[in-house]
Amino acid sequence: MRRFIQVSFVLFTVGVFALSAEAQRRGRGRGRTNQAAAQPTEPPNSEQIAAELGVIQWGWTHDQVIETYRRRLAAEYLPLLKNKGQVEQDRLMQQRDAVIASFRRSYLLLNGTPPQRRWDTSFVGSEYTHNNNESMLVYEDTRTGVREFFFFFNDRLWKRFQARSVPRGAQVDFSTFVTSLDGLFGAPGLRRMRTDQADRIEAVFWQNPATRLRVIDHSTFYGAFCLVYEDKSVLARLSELRRNMPAKVDNGTPGSLPQETVMGNVDTDNNTDIVDRVTGKIRRVQSADAGAAASARPNSGSSTPTSTGSSLNSGSNSGSSNPGDGLGGLRGL
Repeated sequence: MRRFIQVSFVLFTVGVFALSAEAQRRGRGRGRTNQAAAQPTEPPNSEQIAAELGVIQWGWTHDQVIETYRRRLAAEYLPLLKNKGQVEQDRLMQQRDAVIASFRRSYLLLNGTPPQRRWDTSFVGSEYTHNNNESMLVYEDTRTGVREFFFFFNDRLWKRFQARSVPRGAQVDFSTFVTSLDGLFGAPGLRRMRTDQADRIEAVFWQNPATRLRVIDHSTFYGAFCLVYEDKSVLARLSELRRNMPAKVDNGTPGSLPQETVMGNVDTDNNTDIVDRVTGKIRRVQSADAGAAASARPNSGSSTPTSTGSSLNSGSNSGSSNPGDGLGGLRGL
């Protein structure tokens, strides 16, 4: 399985970047007028989005996401353990357990304290806020270079951010990468151009009934093209869910941010259940301490992912034939 995933990622990389010369050739001579005329007025619908998300569903707890990856790793390591001596088996099992333990430890309650601020100046810094009952999980696959960020409101999954590393020396730009995605998702995505450079793409969008996909370019500083899957029902209510919106202003020291006053979503706040009253679906978490205590408890059978689970959009993200490979249909590009 591990060798298959590595080969698949290589094929994905080669396939995407092999399109570069052809896409650039076709792009020459196209006027801006023609490009503007071809633009859709809203994100096109794509069934491939559900296949790319795989079994993971909106509304899952962070324990359910972790359990899914634990099972995935167990399946990947199983063939590696065969025909190995006891010492080598122990080493592989320790390696496997260390990966999932690191994933579990990555869970952050984003409540404004310095330890929770270490991602604020990164490429995901604009994807969350502090003191609004938000939290995050981080998973890095060192074999493929894919980094995954899972975002939660009240420990309910609503966003999955995938950062796909651009191989060093690859002769491909963001526009070419997006052109390859047009084919994968079945229609040209809705382009949003940069305001400072009208000929450069800022973001591209697709959607299905439950999910919006946003593709953005972070290759200049972080060497990655990023695919951001978001629960549309939560997107529609962000202004209500994010009652506290302090600005993340750099104080002049690289990598640091000024401390903000902890406010909102605390035990004395009469509106701590605003999320439940607004959505009727997201579980109430009384405080960050309660959430931390819950994440520290061992997994129980109730958090094991199932086909129904506790999803906000049950079954909306099904369709992947290999939900654990983290690449989905992108492998075939």
